[in-house]
Amino acid sequence: MLFINFTAEGAGFFKSRYREAAEQYRQQGLRFLVGDAKSTKGSFQYFGVKEGQVPLIIVQRNDGKKFLKPNLEPDHISTWLKACKEENIVPYFKSEPISEDNNEPVKVVVGDSIQDIVFNSGKNVIFCWSFILPGVLSYQSDADVIIAKLDGIANYIPRETFEVISYPTVYFTSASGKISQYDGNRTKEDIIEFIEKNRDKPAQQEQGKNEL
Repeated sequence: MLFINFTAEGAGFFKSRYREAAEQYRQQGLRFLVGDAKSTKGSFQYFGVKEGQVPLIIVQRNDGKKFLKPNLEPDHISTWLKACKEENIVPYFKSEPISEDNNEPVKVVVGDSIQDIVFNSGKNVIFCWSFILPGVLSYQSDADVIIAKLDGIANYIPRETFEVISYPTVYFTSASGKISQYDGNRTKEDIIEFIEKNRDKPAQQEQGKNEL
């Protein structure tokens, strides 16, 4: 989808180049849409982009992956689409800015920091969407456990790993990489039991490192 300002100088030329690209790639499974940047605020929020990035083109594949080119030049449309089809472009992930000061007991996770905090920290991670459930904060002083929270509306969620249908949703990632979804009662006792059952103790973590 192409977002441009319909009243901006050169908008007609932009649309012409976009139509040419559409004719070229339509038979390859791509559908082409164009939207006026002045009347698509909801789309900007959905994709996590800003009006200052217009002219902007976004490709969304059937598997959910997105590719984005901000501040696009009209003569670069076909070249960029070719690179996109050949997967020579890094996918775009919706993300809030990474916090420079993230030292609170509950770590704020954004789309761009999921890998570092949730998967690559080497610790057990209680990963919450929306808000923190009872019992979770019992681990805020546990050096082997990270409590993490993500805004699932404002940030990319790796759907191939996490199934988030409603809020709140809680996952637990052990230090060794095992991922478990919590689907029990929202009581402090039940959540603590779930965490203790799935966490890696320090001895297990050290064994995992030795195996690597």
